[in-house]
Amino acid sequence: MAIVPIAQLKEIFKGVSSFRFASTVQATLATATWEFELPITSDSFDVTQAAGTTTPTNVLGLAGAWCVAGEPGDISINFTMPSIKDSLVGIFYEKTAAELETADETQGTVTGTFKGYGYYLKRDMIEGSALIISENGEYALFIKNMQGYPALAFPDGNGSPMGITMNAMVVGGNAECDFALLKWTPAV
Repeated sequence: MAIVPIAQLKEIFKGVSSFRFASTVQATLATATWEFELPITSDSFDVTQAAGTTTPTNVLGLAGAWCVAGEPGDISINFTMPSIKDSLVGIFYEKTAAELETADETQGTVTGTFKGYGYYLKRDMIEGSALIISENGEYALFIKNMQGYPALAFPDGNGSPMGITMNAMVVGGNAECDFALLKWTPAV
């Protein structure tokens, strides 16, 4: 087998132009239906795989391992969505059926009320699929099944918007794939 030259290996997935999300695990990539194109803060997005672990079994009389067992590292995905849109927040938390409203409040010289929905924490993990498209639109990362918990985030009162931070893991053992690296192919 001939060696593959370095120039042929230059396919680079860099940056993110779009993060599409479905709040259910999609049956197949070909039939995936995305519910949201999520706004993600640029400094919060992170996909990493932890180092795998290996455990050697040693036996008397041998200097090296008899055999090695191990586990692959978990893949985590973390991001913050700086939005409080009720249809988005309602995916991550259980939305109350009735709208809530304050008594009259005064803002400056105007009297009015604050209206909106309440939310309950969900005991179950959020589960869904994602399609992350590179900044040049040439590549995409499909995550078949991610699970995790949301966290309400309001890092400071001086300008950073309130939002939701999601800390999730890629769940393995899926029929089609656990994740896929895809290359753009224009329709002819």
